[in-house]
Amino acid sequence: ADNTALWGEGCRYLGLAGNGYPVIDGGGGSDIITLGKNSMVMGLHLQNGDHGINGENCESIEIRNNVFSDIGIPFGTAIVLDNNDGSTMNAAISGNTIDTNNANGISITSENFSTINVAISENTISENDGSGIFLTGGSTTLGDTSSISAVIENNTITGNGGNGITIQSNFATSLSVSVSHSTIRSNSLDGINLEDLGTSVINLDLGGGTLASPGYNSIYSNLLYHLDNHTDRTISAENNWWGSVNPSATKFSGEADYTPWLESNPN
Repeated sequence: ADNTALWGEGCRYLGLAGNGYPVIDGGGGSDIITLGKNSMVMGLHLQNGDHGINGENCESIEIRNNVFSDIGIPFGTAIVLDNNDGSTMNAAISGNTIDTNNANGISITSENFSTINVAISENTISENDGSGIFLTGGSTTLGDTSSISAVIENNTITGNGGNGITIQSNFATSLSVSVSHSTIRSNSLDGINLEDLGTSVINLDLGGGTLASPGYNSIYSNLLYHLDNHTDRTISAENNWWGSVNPSATKFSGEADYTPWLESNPN
């Protein structure tokens, strides 16, 4: 239904008695919650479904202070947002614990000339089988000019089976992604993986770039690269901690400006 709020633990925010997150069990199949045009989901524990929350062609979405676990039978993502009807979606995802799910923690897709503006903040995204956060712009439609604008800050993204953050574009899409004050460590592939499959305009700012990210990320102990850049662009990645006082150039693939760096962990 449109214009819906699911407020599982709302009593705490109103200063009333009560505690604990109501548990919604998906029973091993289908999406647990399908969002309407304007939806808020807060204070729930979602488990054991195909996807935890699935929002397609929504307008305004807020997902905060929830717990997602054991999502995906066999391959499902905790939070899926997909805009594909040429409209604009605005979303805020904050304060969630997203762990031990069978695919990605958060998947955001904008395609078919659509736009998504999303803020992802203060989440703990860990031990998922896929990437912690997966951003995809564009489709197989020739000339697709879809866009994603994402602000990712104050998150902890650790121990995932894929990359910490994956950013992937197709055709002529535009992706603007700012990352700051986040810990991205101990993921099984790259800390951040960036790939352009078309002629996209990609602006990833990890610090010191044009999107005003201050940096102060802690990106280290990922199995492959801290930053794996499969584009022809130089990524601004200043003022971050790379796990050592003198970060090794072998942990960066592709062009990246990571100087100056921090000499201690800011997080």
